[in-house]
Amino acid sequence: MRRFPCVAAVLLLLACTEKPAEIVDVAGAGVTGQESDHDPTSKTLPEPVAAVLREAKEIQLLSLFWVPLEDAELPADIRGRERIGGYPILGATDVSDHRDQILAAVAQGVAENPGNPFACFNPGHALRVRTADGRKAELIICFECLQVQATVNGQDRFLMYTSVHAAPLLERLLRRGNVPQYEPPSK
Repeated sequence: MRRFPCVAAVLLLLACTEKPAEIVDVAGAGVTGQESDHDPTSKTLPEPVAAVLREAKEIQLLSLFWVPLEDAELPADIRGRERIGGYPILGATDVSDHRDQILAAVAQGVAENPGNPFACFNPGHALRVRTADGRKAELIICFECLQVQATVNGQDRFLMYTSVHAAPLLERLLRRGNVPQYEPPSK
């Protein structure tokens, strides 16, 4: 009887370390479009994503509540917020003047990806990017499981693996913009 918690812990660990097979819209957030055939282990950004980042006129950095729960299940201070990919947005800051740094950091993270992410997806960051001609991309980033889910023009969806390379830059920009970040309750 005492072994059951150990067996359960091992099964949970195994479940959280398997490679995900595809982009999953766990929150039913209405993400539509065609999933690309981009290999997530590729060491380069998919060209449609890279093109929007290179030509970005506006970039918003978002802080996310990392669990896509229904409003009734969320902490009271997070209910009713705008969402991206099903995840409540805690705050946002304009980081358009850091375009080149952000592109370099995201591209470097993808180049450094270890190729074997965890299966949990608990994103704390997102980028909303728009070009002068109206093209847009959204990148939802989880530095825990090292994955990025991206959409371009609300149509093409991409899954990319990453490293934590961009995390320090994004964290610094969130702090500079006085954007709140969710801190789970301490145990």
